[in-house]
This record gives sequence, structure tokens and C-alpha cells, in this order.
Amino acid sequence: MPIDLAHGYEFKVYAHWTRRPDDCAESGQRVSQIKVFVPIGAGETRVIEGAGGLVVTVTRRT
Repeated sequence: MPIDLAHGYEFKVYAHWTRRPDDCAESGQRVSQIKVFVPIGAGETRVIEGAGGLVVTVTRRT
């Protein structure tokens, strides 16, 4: 979701990942999530890293 700012754009990034526990012998789930505003210019790429190996790459084409 782009938000037009005076100096460019900022995108709201929300990613949610549910995975098994690191030790598969455990029951339940592990949840990693990212909620962040990312300023990004045309042609730029940003990499956002969360817990548990969650990685989101955002690229703005124009």
C-alpha cells in the first residue's frame, strides 16, 4: 500500500509466517511477522529481515 510523501513514497509492508518449531519434537507453532513502513525510491530494492529466517524483498519499479 503506497503512501505518497513530499519526498517520495513509503510502502506499508506486512508479512506473517507460521512455521513449525525449530525442534520438530515440540508441539505448537512459531510465528514471525513484519509490520513496517519502508521508504523506497523508483528502481530501489529494500530487504527486510524478521525473526526465524523471515525475509521480505521489496522492489519499486517506477
